[in-house]
Amino acid sequence: MKLCNKCGETKTLTSFGVQKRSKDGLQYYCRVCRAEHQQLNKESISKYRKSHYKENSAKISERKKELYPRYKETISRYQEANKDNISNYWKSNRGMRNYHYNKYRAVEATPNWVDHEWLKLIYIHCPKGYTVDHIIPLQSDIVCGLHVPWNLQYLTPVENSKKHNKLIGDKRYGRF
Repeated sequence: MKLCNKCGETKTLTSFGVQKRSKDGLQYYCRVCRAEHQQLNKESISKYRKSHYKENSAKISERKKELYPRYKETISRYQEANKDNISNYWKSNRGMRNYHYNKYRAVEATPNWVDHEWLKLIYIHCPKGYTVDHIIPLQSDIVCGLHVPWNLQYLTPVENSKKHNKLIGDKRYGRF
């Protein structure tokens, strides 16, 4: 248990974020108080971060260059050690795999106001033997659609490959 310096309540240790510089390794404010503080001071925090980055951009770049090889090595070691677990996870969570793949593939066509949880559910609940398809293709000669829930449908792989990047009902392309 730990006392929050902001609200004065005693809370469990999991209610506090990590802060390596403090004696106990935890932040002084609980997560709730910290979130309130950040919400109330959003503009000043943003200004501070921008000015800090401007003043220290060279140092930050150097630090990133220094840490990247270590980070890359750690990731590859983890992937090698957990190859079977990762493979099994993606095999058993096909919907999540497809969601993540399409999230990055369709990043240019995804508006910032779209509900990503809704998109994720569409991919997770895709019936076995079907694929998620864009009704209006993301890239086409005629029009480019958006990666939004109401532009998605379930098609069999055969139907999806027939449709390709075509609009349904476009007379130049026949049925698909």
